Amino acid sequence: VQSLTRYDETTDWQKKLTPEQYVVTRERGTEVPFSGIYLNHSEVGMYHCVCCDAPLFSSEAKYDSGTGWPAFKEAHGTWERDESHASIIRRPDNSLGSAGTEVLCKNV
Repeated sequence: VQSLTRYDETTDWQKKLTPEQYVVTRERGTEVPFSGIYLNHSEVGMYHCVCCDAPLFSSEAKYDSGTGWPAFKEAHGTWERDESHASIIRRPDNSLGSAGTEVLCKNV
C-alpha cells in the first residue's frame, strides 16, 4: 500500500511515533476496543492527527457510541454535513468481521 502522506519518504515514522501509533497510522492497524487513552477522555479541546497535527475533531462533538472507540458526531471543518473542508476521509471497513467505517486523516 502506497503512503498518501505529504511528508517525503525520508520521514522516519518509527522514530516519530510510538509503536501503537505506528501500527494504527502507517499499517492500518486498529487499537484494541476499550483500551485507548481517548475513550474516556473528557478534556475540552481539539483532537489532532498524530502524524501531521491537522485538527480532526472537537471534544464538543464526542459521544459514547458503546463500541469501545471514541466517536464523534462530525469532523472539525464540517459545514451542514459537508466534510469537503474537513481533514478526514471515510472508507468502508470490514476488517473486524462486520460493516464499519474507517476514519483517516486526509494528509496521511
